[in-house]
Amino acid sequence: PTIEAFIRKIGVTYPALLDENSAIARSYGVVGLPTTFFIDRNGIVKRAFYGDISKKPEDFRQWVRELK
Repeated sequence: PTIEAFIRKIGVTYPALLDENSAIARSYGVVGLPTTFFIDRNGIVKRAFYGDISKKPEDFRQWVRELK
């Protein structure tokens, strides 16, 4: 299966990219998966969360509010 088929199957509706050589991951300092970045409207990374963010729903909501 292709990456495109996989992201359709799991219902991804946001832009996704394939980082074949891990160049983008290295540039953002990704050390493990999953990693969630909170990026403001100016494209500035304001926070990174390493691990399963679904276990921190209130933190997630707060960090999104801080971006507004």
